[in-house]
Amino acid sequence: MRTLFENFNSNLIIRLLTEKNEPVYMSINSTCYLNEERYIVIVKSTKIRELWKNEPNPLNQDLNLGDNKVWIKDKKYNYASDGFSKGKINPVPLAKIVCNKDKKSQTYISFIDGTTRTMWLLVNGVKYFPIECQTKNEALLLKEEAGYNNIDIYSTQTLLNYIINISE
Repeated sequence: MRTLFENFNSNLIIRLLTEKNEPVYMSINSTCYLNEERYIVIVKSTKIRELWKNEPNPLNQDLNLGDNKVWIKDKKYNYASDGFSKGKINPVPLAKIVCNKDKKSQTYISFIDGTTRTMWLLVNGVKYFPIECQTKNEALLLKEEAGYNNIDIYSTQTLLNYIINISE
């Protein structure tokens, strides 16, 4: 796995590669609360596309059922491009999602924040990337359905502590 985690001012910087082998950066922010309750899952892009299509009540069905051509035309897509262009100096925050099962026990995701950032990652061929879940149960379900190479889930706090310990 080529993702590089680096600690910077109590935030975690994640280095990802586009299909053109260009680095882009995201961040996990430490807050004064809920660091033990928020979980990070490294997901496969192909699986996230599938789970998003399953969303039972999307705010914008054109997006969750869309493809690269649709996403590039989205009114906010250029904002994501601009955000990712800032590089390591100003990394883009992780998307926050809900992962659940519908009445037919079909797993789906819906976005709390970061829809356009995720579309940008998908359009630009990033094969795997971290996503934030609000609960451990959601993170475990997401790992089971879309996790990359069975990598464990971590609370934000645990991940920040782990990285801090490695860098010492």
